[in-house]
Amino acid sequence: MQKHTLFSFGLALALVGGGVFLLNNSMSGFWQPSEDAPASSTNEANSVISIREPVNAALPDQPKRASLDERSAAGGMINKCLIEEKTVYVDQKCPTGATAQEIHLYDTAGVISPPKADLQVLTVQRKAAEAEEHQAGRNQVVTVGASQSKSNQCAFLDRHVEYLDSMARQPQSGSTQDWIRDEKSKTRDRQASLGC
Repeated sequence: MQKHTLFSFGLALALVGGGVFLLNNSMSGFWQPSEDAPASSTNEANSVISIREPVNAALPDQPKRASLDERSAAGGMINKCLIEEKTVYVDQKCPTGATAQEIHLYDTAGVISPPKADLQVLTVQRKAAEAEEHQAGRNQVVTVGASQSKSNQCAFLDRHVEYLDSMARQPQSGSTQDWIRDEKSKTRDRQASLGC
């Protein structure tokens, strides 16, 4: 048991150490000491912690990019560039040799809104259509219930009795068998009242 504990501890230590090593290597070169940071002395009481700033000298000057709102208001378009089987989205022209596709941006996450003047007309039309559907549905339910013939009801009740019989043939608990017997009795009573 102790071997497993030591092995698990060693493995965890190796993973954490590897993660710290990778993090340290990935961040080297990105951060450098500030120009105006004072040199630290050997005395710990007087030591100063210098704040480091990101290195911007290694990055080429890039033009100021417009925000998504500015782009969508001013034309609403970006380019999708396929460069060496990699997809890149840019707000400028694609480099030569790349397959380009224009992507249009909308301020409503892809849903185009109708003009405000039409919105009121559309709202009135939608409410009228909903009221009409509601009324038609209510009439339809009444019509279906009223026009259901006695023979259709008898056929339904026969199928229900067959279903209950098939359930009763399966292994069931005592309470389920009692429920099936009661349900079958109610169905037979309904058939008798309809004269099936």
